[in-house]
Amino acid sequence: MNRPPGAPRTRVVDHTIYGVYVWQLPDGSYFANDNNDFLSISAVKGDIGKMAKLQRAAAYWGKPNGTPVFMAGNRKITDEEFDHQWERHLNGELADEYDVGAIIDELRGQKQHGSN
Repeated sequence: MNRPPGAPRTRVVDHTIYGVYVWQLPDGSYFANDNNDFLSISAVKGDIGKMAKLQRAAAYWGKPNGTPVFMAGNRKITDEEFDHQWERHLNGELADEYDVGAIIDELRGQKQHGSN
């Protein structure tokens, strides 16, 4: 790893083992259909069975070359849930009322700066 002298050491820490696996193609893009729905499966990090299901689905859809990539803290939602989340976002609320990380951050902010 090449980092400039004096640069802080950083690392990404997953705060949850829950999320989704998506199918990443060899070119680095994620496999999606014409509606931009990504091939994905909800899972616990490291769930070999779910990764195998995703791989079989990718092969079925003609994209056997690739790899499952875990996205911690993400979850699948319907189009209706997306619309609801977008409305919440526009109203200044947390978009996803089930986003534990965002809830914790909001509570920290309220504790440090007071709530409004």
